[in-house]
Amino acid sequence: MGLNRYQAKRNFERTTEPAGKESRSRMKGRDPLFVVQKHAARRLHYDFRLEMEGVLKSWAVPRGFPMRKGEGRLAVQVEDHPLDYADFEGNIAAGNYGAGTVMVWDRGVYQVRNGEPLEALKAGKIQLTLAGEKLKGDWTLVRMRGSGKDEKAQWLLLKSGRNSPPISARAENKSVLTQRTLEDIAAAESPDRKGKRSAQTSRAVAAPKGRAPKPKLPANTRALPKAKPGFIPPMKCELVRKLPEGREWIYEIKFDGVRALPIKSERKLALMSRNAKELGAKYPEVAEALAKLPCREAVLDGEIVAIDAQGRSSFQMLQAYNMVGRAKPVILYYAFDLLNLEGRDLTGLPLVKRKEMLKALLASGPESIRFSANIEADSPARVVKEMKARGLEGLVA
Repeated sequence: MGLNRYQAKRNFERTTEPAGKESRSRMKGRDPLFVVQKHAARRLHYDFRLEMEGVLKSWAVPRGFPMRKGEGRLAVQVEDHPLDYADFEGNIAAGNYGAGTVMVWDRGVYQVRNGEPLEALKAGKIQLTLAGEKLKGDWTLVRMRGSGKDEKAQWLLLKSGRNSPPISARAENKSVLTQRTLEDIAAAESPDRKGKRSAQTSRAVAAPKGRAPKPKLPANTRALPKAKPGFIPPMKCELVRKLPEGREWIYEIKFDGVRALPIKSERKLALMSRNAKELGAKYPEVAEALAKLPCREAVLDGEIVAIDAQGRSSFQMLQAYNMVGRAKPVILYYAFDLLNLEGRDLTGLPLVKRKEMLKALLASGPESIRFSANIEADSPARVVKEMKARGLEGLVA
């Protein structure tokens, strides 16, 4: 890509990010560097960057790095960044592209096990060995859709080799560059390029004050039928030997959890199973988090998932969640559909449109409520092959 897209998106009179330039001399006599930056923008995510062709090839990883062999996470390729960006840490002021707080979460060097880095990138499969301060071991990037030159190409970041030890809670929120937390960085004021004090805030990592904003509805929503939020029997998966293919299909990772439909009204939230049984008493923290969504009324469809410190999901862990004397795993809710919003029946809209609205709704919601992202692939068989090889649960079309 080069740095044209990076520079076109930024006004360097208003942001302290490095303008940078391409360089082809820094790799002589050493392994290429990698950096992972924790980025509290509109939604918290991780930016994974690999030194290649004199720039940092970059991916946004919404859910962070998988640590257990076979686990996979969506990674969206973004514009190349300058090499100087590997040392960038601080606040990007409101009004700028990527506004929020940036931490250097990890950095080190890497090797590619399946050929030259650039050739592996073009081929769509990069088998990596990372040697960082936090991340040590093997991972694999597999392109699902688009080319190595495409911005927003969809990749899958898979844990290969052995399991990696979990990152401690202290290390998770600590910069390897300055030892600061995200909150420390967000609270720090720094002069901008004109010598003025920049109006940086910690809104990206702190809970918003006052009433949460209502989600912006598409203009055509008023034409949809009115409907009070209530239970809607969820669609069920059909087991097939071969997944359907075509441009009209999207794919998602199958979760190993409990299907749940939250029904939110102005006064209460009911958490229902696929058979219309109440789940709120069994998973109160999920119900409490869903009640904080920035809307008055809504019906979602998704899955309650239990994960451990390494990010592993397990139905057995979820079943044992309320057992006395057992350590409680982290519980998350992954939403993959939005059926009703502010008293309008959305089921007449295409799924992709409903998911766009769902993603916007969750953007300012609680961190434990996650969006189930799409994996767009020209050939789902390739995705299934990678998932089988790594012992993942499955794929939904």
